[in-house]
Amino acid sequence: MRITALFHDIGYLESNIDHEERGCTIAADWLSRYDIAFQDLQAIKGMIMATKLPQKPKTHLEKVIADADLLYVGTTQYEKISMKLYSEFRFYNPELDHLKWVNLQIDFLSSHSYHTAFCK
Repeated sequence: MRITALFHDIGYLESNIDHEERGCTIAADWLSRYDIAFQDLQAIKGMIMATKLPQKPKTHLEKVIADADLLYVGTTQYEKISMKLYSEFRFYNPELDHLKWVNLQIDFLSSHSYHTAFCK
């Protein structure tokens, strides 16, 4: 789980598009240097992919990492973190104005649901 937490957003170093897939490739490359079991690597890749929106985690660990990735949504930190994400999204899309961002957030919040009892 900790390894996944370290690698789940590393794909952003290459691109914001399909960063989860890129993260899986980077993780596999780095972890191949160590004696990691194939099934463990597959589990790590599954957890990384479980953070891709819309989230579709299958295993318990995938559900935990997916919820951890979006935990802020259900906290008092939502507005603060949301505004930081807005700045990040504007970096990739300078035409994204505040109204479009608000509408994106409404759509996201309307469709998002947590996967673990803790976050629910």
